[in-house]
Amino acid sequence: MSEVLFIVQLPPPIHGAALRNEFLASSKLLNQEFNITILPLRFAKDVKDIGRTSVLKLAKMIVFCFKLVYQLIFHRPDMVYYNFAVNGVAFYRDVFYTAIIKLFRVKRTYHLRTQGVNNQCAKSIILKFLFRFAFKNTKLICLSNYLALDVESVYRENPLIIENGINLEVSDEEIKAKKKSDTVRFVYLSNLTKSKGIIELIEALILLKQENLNFSLKISGPEYDISANEIRNIVKEKGLSNKVEIKGPVYGKEKFEIFLSSDIFVFPTWFEAFPAVVLEAMQCELPVISTREGAIPEIINDGKTGFIVDPKNSIQLAEKMKVLLLDKDLRLSMGIAGRKKFLKQYTSDLFEIRMANAFKKQLAN
Repeated sequence: MSEVLFIVQLPPPIHGAALRNEFLASSKLLNQEFNITILPLRFAKDVKDIGRTSVLKLAKMIVFCFKLVYQLIFHRPDMVYYNFAVNGVAFYRDVFYTAIIKLFRVKRTYHLRTQGVNNQCAKSIILKFLFRFAFKNTKLICLSNYLALDVESVYRENPLIIENGINLEVSDEEIKAKKKSDTVRFVYLSNLTKSKGIIELIEALILLKQENLNFSLKISGPEYDISANEIRNIVKEKGLSNKVEIKGPVYGKEKFEIFLSSDIFVFPTWFEAFPAVVLEAMQCELPVISTREGAIPEIINDGKTGFIVDPKNSIQLAEKMKVLLLDKDLRLSMGIAGRKKFLKQYTSDLFEIRMANAFKKQLAN
């Protein structure tokens, strides 16, 4: 059985990439096919700590370096599977670890779960050189065809495209049992941060309120650069207190209960790669309104399973929210189409099989 060393981010903190990695690390199929050793990348304490530098993080990186060398010497893997970072200090860290792995001539499969390579290379010849060094003779996995374009300038091969998948948590019976409401219920479920478009969402609500439309919005997620109280104050100031409910973060069953008690998922993010929360909403048969960022336009079929709008455009957002608010048949048909697409492309079973096949192909080369 082939030895595979997993170098991946695992919870905590809880975010999309960490959850996908946790799923792969515990996958029955992968653990049956390969002997997996996990070396977790745990340098951040919480979501707010991601991207920040500190003496403690530096110390953890040094300790990790010794652990990596130990694994490479005494448990020589046949392949390293790496959740490679492409931004900030984490990128330089991962280039350094890559240099160590290359010394031991181990096959490498790097999974890119974000974007930003092209932008950085356009600004710096040094960064372009480092990316080419890190990716040379390495198999790259990208989340979508669009995101694969992000590495064109530094990677000569064709990346392997493997879309994320999540567990099937909601049955057809639970969807049929969804409670009906005379009020159209929007839901936002993500970090409370400006970059997820939460301010634009509130601005869109103001426009809908001016037309005396009947709606509600539930906001749920962990605080990042905006607190729940700050949002409450904005909502109160804009006269939306009777329209908007703000909860803290929710996970697991409670998250899906919120989706099942809603009619439309709104996610006006500024920057994204492959958001699992969109898949969760589609699984719950919700139409999705989101932005043309990362793989989102490949996940959402504009006009069929939801709507795509420009980021930072509250007017466009309000227009599409109004369309679905007023057209019950359309939002129901979009929700049905979205769940069908989820079941066809984005389940964890499919993701697991694709990853196992990718590992087998890389190890056979």
